[in-house]
Amino acid sequence: MESHDGSASKQHQYPSSLLFINTIINGKCIRTMIDTGATTSLIKRSTLLRVNYYHHTYGTMGDITLGDGKTTFWQYGSINMRTKINNIKTRVKVMVVDDLAADFILGMDWIKYYHVDILPRKRQLRIHYRRQQIIVKFDEDVPVDVKVAQEYKIFPGTNCIVKVKTSLIDANHLYFKALDHDSQQKERHISRRWTSES
Repeated sequence: MESHDGSASKQHQYPSSLLFINTIINGKCIRTMIDTGATTSLIKRSTLLRVNYYHHTYGTMGDITLGDGKTTFWQYGSINMRTKINNIKTRVKVMVVDDLAADFILGMDWIKYYHVDILPRKRQLRIHYRRQQIIVKFDEDVPVDVKVAQEYKIFPGTNCIVKVKTSLIDANHLYFKALDHDSQQKERHISRRWTSES
């Protein structure tokens, strides 16, 4: 819900520009981001531990810098990982890092290897695999109501990290979007509820 003065207004639904699909790693379902801006596929170390895949890591450890030239992550090495998508087994070399905006990111290396077509209007991917085309639907966004822990004043053109309270049990990251351009141009006082997109 959008809030300008502490009161809740009507709810808006805006689809995320982030693309997610469900994959299976070692029998566990992992919500996976498809990122055309990532040259290499990445996975969080904690995700590997959760699916018992960590012992297959090899290579060098050290800092890596993302394409923006500013963001750095600690790399624990790489793995040659198998993942199942719509009952099709795929392989990808994945860099293991300490933190990400998603549990698992399939980058351009995987997209090019499997000749993946992204079909945003149909909300699906088309994977070319062994002379077949496999269709994979995007994992849909789930709106989640949250309450901010305190009142914040956010000025136009600024960013702010806020503490929120929610009934979610298992979520590492939530993605928030401003509801419209006018909201971004005004000073906002947030003290009630705001709908997020995870």
